[in-house]
Amino acid sequence: MNPQNEYTVIVAERALQQLSVHTAFLAENSPAAAETLVTHFEEALRSLEYMPNRCPWLRGEFIPQYVYRFLIFDKRYLVIFQVADGVVYVDHVVDCRQDDRWLLR
Repeated sequence: MNPQNEYTVIVAERALQQLSVHTAFLAENSPAAAETLVTHFEEALRSLEYMPNRCPWLRGEFIPQYVYRFLIFDKRYLVIFQVADGVVYVDHVVDCRQDDRWLLR
């Protein structure tokens, strides 16, 4: 961690692609909703700079225990991330309404 007790947040390319897909889908019907999604994502990332360990563990049959945490943003999206050595690694951006079998891949 740096002197201000802030974490560095690194977003994986895969997570950015997932966000892009969600944003493009929303933009087809509501450009304003797509813009709001991006704004809320940015706010979620900023919040992870401080106390990311406040977020609950992601649990599931095929998910390694105590590795991934999640943060809900914009009511129905998850930021799935790991924390190590003062760095938050954002690995996925998921729409909670979708089938979660993607986690098995």
